[in-house]
Formats: sequence, structure tokens, C-alpha cells
Amino acid sequence: MKASIRAATLPTAQFDISRDAYGALVVHRTPGVCRTRIARALQGVERVLDELQTGNADEHRAPAWEIGKAFDHRGRGEAVSVSIYGIDLVNGQPLGVVQVRQFRRTSYQARHDLGGSVRKNYFLVGRNEGTGLPFAHPIESRVVHAAVQRDPGPESAVTAARAWIFDVPTDKLSRVLRHGDVAAIPVRALPRGERRVIAEASAGTRVIDSHVLQAEEIVEIGGRVYARNPLLQHLRGQHADVNGTGWYRIQVGLRADHWKFARPTAD
Repeated sequence: MKASIRAATLPTAQFDISRDAYGALVVHRTPGVCRTRIARALQGVERVLDELQTGNADEHRAPAWEIGKAFDHRGRGEAVSVSIYGIDLVNGQPLGVVQVRQFRRTSYQARHDLGGSVRKNYFLVGRNEGTGLPFAHPIESRVVHAAVQRDPGPESAVTAARAWIFDVPTDKLSRVLRHGDVAAIPVRALPRGERRVIAEASAGTRVIDSHVLQAEEIVEIGGRVYARNPLLQHLRGQHADVNGTGWYRIQVGLRADHWKFARPTAD
């Protein structure tokens, strides 16, 4: 009688996550399969970063940034590096918060031994739902560091970044209908104030870029747009349609200012 042959079970990767003195995540791991939620999130974010740094992102196809260093014999040049400040798996999608850091040393600084200048950009990174292409959305540094101070867990910076982008409390994030960098956020009632009715509600009005909003009613109150029974569509098909029943605030995602050495992408 033949003995049954059992397939070898690959070991599970072990993770130990902490933060360094600046708040960036420090990950120690063993070889193996990423079976845990946070391990799969990290692996997904690392793949996104690889693609952002090699040019496989949005319609520009150029790298969002390039890591590495180049200094001459006098110490002039620059170095660009990336640190991860947050990782999470949201509705099955890996999301991360990263810092892209540039160190530059000019001829003057090298000649006078003045060190160099440092610039930093912070991004929420992930993938567009429709195309699977990676995105990098600029966020404010204060949002990241405040989140890390409140909660050193790996998910905290991602939660804070998502809430800041769509201008909602963190406990309301689960109710947000995200459509790339536009969102429909349910409201119990319209706020008081003068209403400006947007006439082309049923035909559709462009919110930003290729995002189109249709609704039974669209009004603007206090500089904010509200839609009843909204439908959000994307002209380029980068995002699946989203729709809701009732009144929603339509929020274009906030974007932080950024240094040009690392560019945001279309999301």
C-alpha cells in the first residue's frame, strides 16, 4: 500500500513592526508566505512603490520619483529615499503612507561644508480600482505625524490620511463612497444657507478631471456641492460607477502642496 504524499506547507512569514525616532515603520520579517492581513498590506504597498518608481503609473508613464543617490568627488549631488509610515488593507486594497525624502548638496554648501538641504513629500499610495494602476496622492506632513503620535500602530497614518483627504471624521470613513479622489459622503440633512441650483443635474456635470456627477438634484451651499441620489462615473473608466440614495456631499479630495522632485499621480 502506497503512503500518501502530502504537499509541503510553506512557512508563514513572521513580522515584527516598530517605529524609528522619526516615526517611520521599521519591519523585521522572516522568509515565508504573507498570510496575515498586515503582511499582505505591506507586500501590496511595496509592489505599488516598485511601480511608482519605475514608471508604471497613470497616463504619464514616467516614474513618480526615482530613488537612489548621485554625488560627485566634491560631495555635490542629491539622494532620494522612501520611508513607509503607514500600511493597511482597506476593503481588500493595500494602502500605504510614505515619505519621499530628497537630500541635496550644492557647490556652495560643499565648498563651505554646510551639509545640505532636505525636502520631504508625503503620499497616500495604492491602486486605482478600475485600471489597477498605482496612485500617489499628496497629503500634509502634520496629518501623518499627528496620527503616529496618537497611535503608533501601522494603520493609524493610513486612516488619518483617508479622513483628511475627504474631510470627514475617521469614524465616518466606512460610509464614504469613494470614486478615486472624489467621494460622496452621506448627510442627514442639507445645511442652512443660500442654495445655488445646478441645472444640469440629470444630464451630468463634471466634478473634476474625468469624474462626472449625475443626480436628481445638485445644489451648492456655502461653497460645497450636495447631490440627491448621486451617480458618479469616470470618463476614462479608471473607477467603477458609484451611486447612493439620499443626499450626499460631493467632496473632491484635498491635496497638499508638494516639492517637484516627487510628483503625485492621477487617482
